[in-house]
Amino acid sequence: MVYCCVQFCKSSGRTAASRGISFHEFPITDVRNLWLKNIRQADGPGKQPWLPNDRSKVCSLHFRPEDYRESTKYRRLKPDATPTLFPDLPTYLQPAPSQPRRPAKCKRVVEDLLAPGAVAAAHMSAYSEQGALGRAVAAVVAGASYGILC
Repeated sequence: MVYCCVQFCKSSGRTAASRGISFHEFPITDVRNLWLKNIRQADGPGKQPWLPNDRSKVCSLHFRPEDYRESTKYRRLKPDATPTLFPDLPTYLQPAPSQPRRPAKCKRVVEDLLAPGAVAAAHMSAYSEQGALGRAVAAVVAGASYGILC
């Protein structure tokens, strides 16, 4: 009986025929290391790296449709195809989705301080008595586009 060697995958030869699942042997080429990296059987400190034996197989559920080369009789993997889909992996083991970065705290504080009508407006009267510097400060306060980077 053939089983998929990917952790948490329940595909076997018994269920494969009815669901159209095929099983693939590990490649001998350099792509083999990418397969092992993606499958990650033994992650974590102190764990021995897992090495497939001659019976280890990966089911077709872990490959994208474009990883296959369609022929007249059989569906075969392309030479550079690697397993990238792991639908049975628990959510706590899946990579975290990238989230948009929030603005830096210092940038928000400076923008709040330089907002029209804030502290900058109070200090503008002191600078207005000093000539050119006062006009520059007044122009910055009136502009509201500061382009501040922290």
